[in-house]
Amino acid sequence: MLIKFIFIESLRLLKNNFTLIAPTVMISLLSMIISRVTLGGLDLSDAKTSEAMFLLLKDNLGGLFVVSVVSYFLQAIAHGVTIVMVREAIFGRSMSADRALLFTLSRLDALLFVSIVAGLLMFFGIFMFLIPSILVGYFFMFTFVIILNEDISATDAIRRSFQMVKANVFNSLMLFVHLIMLTITVTIVTMAFGGLGKAGVVMSTLVTGTYMSFVAASIMRLYIEIRRVELNA
Repeated sequence: MLIKFIFIESLRLLKNNFTLIAPTVMISLLSMIISRVTLGGLDLSDAKTSEAMFLLLKDNLGGLFVVSVVSYFLQAIAHGVTIVMVREAIFGRSMSADRALLFTLSRLDALLFVSIVAGLLMFFGIFMFLIPSILVGYFFMFTFVIILNEDISATDAIRRSFQMVKANVFNSLMLFVHLIMLTITVTIVTMAFGGLGKAGVVMSTLVTGTYMSFVAASIMRLYIEIRRVELNA
């Protein structure tokens, strides 16, 4: 089964190149620092009732919005850097976070455009029982990989991702569904770390960083397999 092969190879890649988790871990820590500086000691657990939680969120709405937007775009950049590093590792080339960052920044306009479009569509999709948001995530799954591997515009990358998903429905859907299930599992695990104080924060950051690198490696690996078929057709 292709998905099994992809997961095994992605895990092996992370095991042999543990520095692949560095971008996502560093950005997670940076986002945490920004949140701490911007929101101070905001703790939703202090709210004992739904009304108290609403008031707490209302009073900190501006800060929460800024932190969310900044973290979203920082994670997008980290995801791009990880994809470039994964590509170099897969093909046995010398891996450098600095070069990966520079290359990602050279495609930043397209990456930001895709991030904004996907983010807005997923945000509004939340108000329609999540299904549109899930569909956006599914059909946009190859956009970052395409932008960082092909000389293509942001709109063309969105179109190409849509076409690539449609042409490979079974494998793309299997990967997407498996990643969603893993995301739920990882979320539950990281939430469980919440009661461990600072140690829990560190463990949660490492788990999240490792998982996001695994996601990038899995999507990149499927993209490579699809491209091989396309080029040999």
